[in-house]
Amino acid sequence: MIRTLLAAPVLAVLASPALATPATDCRAIQDSLVRLRCYDGAMAPKPAPAPQAPVKATSFGDYPARPYSGPTRLPTFTGPTKQYATFRTRIREGMRGGPNFGGHLAVIQFGCGTGCSVVMVGDVETGAVHGFPLGGEDVQGLDLDYRRDSDLVLARFQDGERCVSARYRWTGTGFERLSRKDIGDEEACRGPS
Repeated sequence: MIRTLLAAPVLAVLASPALATPATDCRAIQDSLVRLRCYDGAMAPKPAPAPQAPVKATSFGDYPARPYSGPTRLPTFTGPTKQYATFRTRIREGMRGGPNFGGHLAVIQFGCGTGCSVVMVGDVETGAVHGFPLGGEDVQGLDLDYRRDSDLVLARFQDGERCVSARYRWTGTGFERLSRKDIGDEEACRGPS
């Protein structure tokens, strides 16, 4: 009779739905029968993951830009562009070269110390200036890849002791990050792109 009374709770625990999924640490379970059941569940073959659609590789052609071939309008550095006035010479020189990104934009990148760079984007059609989401002392060795006929920017840089790649898309008013991926230790940033 006592054996029957003790067996019923153990069977109830063993059949518990909570044990249908393996515990993170079976060793922490005090009851030896329940612990064995945990190990059995943890050792059971896992079902194969459902196949996923392959991720489409992002290329410059996936983000085409409207070409601009009109006159270059330089910023006045008043109003919204006033915050960039400290760099007016660099910005004007960069924009005079015409668009090199996104159809009508000029990416302007210059050094601010060893491994440090500042990046701004000038709109040669309107004279507007925009900041770029990466740059400064925290982002070392910033390497950008972009095209005049695309709104996509590929970036590779050192973030602490890690090398990171990221993809950004020009939205018409700013940048949207599409991806960020750790690609290795800092040595990975020193090799070819």
